[in-house]
Amino acid sequence: DGFANHPSVWWFVGSPTDANCELLALVGMGLSALTIFGWHSHLALAALWCLYFSIVTLAESTSFYQYGWESQLLETGFLCIFLCDFRLVPLDRRHSPPSPAALWLLRWLCFRISLGAGLIKIRGGSCWAAKTCLFYHFETQPIPSPASFIFHFLPKPLLSRAVDLDLFVQLYTSWAVLVPGWTWHLRCIRRAAGLVQAGFMVKEID
Repeated sequence: DGFANHPSVWWFVGSPTDANCELLALVGMGLSALTIFGWHSHLALAALWCLYFSIVTLAESTSFYQYGWESQLLETGFLCIFLCDFRLVPLDRRHSPPSPAALWLLRWLCFRISLGAGLIKIRGGSCWAAKTCLFYHFETQPIPSPASFIFHFLPKPLLSRAVDLDLFVQLYTSWAVLVPGWTWHLRCIRRAAGLVQAGFMVKEID
């Protein structure tokens, strides 16, 4: 009953000591590597979801794990379980296509995240309307990257145009992710929108 109400590996491996947390991370890295190199099994994805859920629930009282992306990663990981082959030994993807329902739910997730982020910006602060947010964003972001120092000193007119690009991608191109793939042209539009969203996420990491 405890696991059904609160799924966590800590029911089985004991208290979350440093050694157990490190072991959990190593197991997750191993399963991730197997998935990357072709073992597209629902068992691996379900195990990865449970491992990450265990970490998030353990650290939910800390400031680092109070951002919205934790629940988004968990939702993404859960949906990816249904993209995989449900056989113990997965077949070639050409003979075992992913679930259309899972694909559409992932597109819906992408749309919600992108549009929601854009709406929060235009509703939550005047600096987005004034196009000045990026003037100081790179020196105040919670997890700066090595490139943040360079971006911070870009010309202010360029940073203002970057705000326009940010809002355009999140408020407008996100809708194209939901375009149905009835024809080749519509599929091209949807794929282009997906590439724009993926590129924008890479920029967020940088």
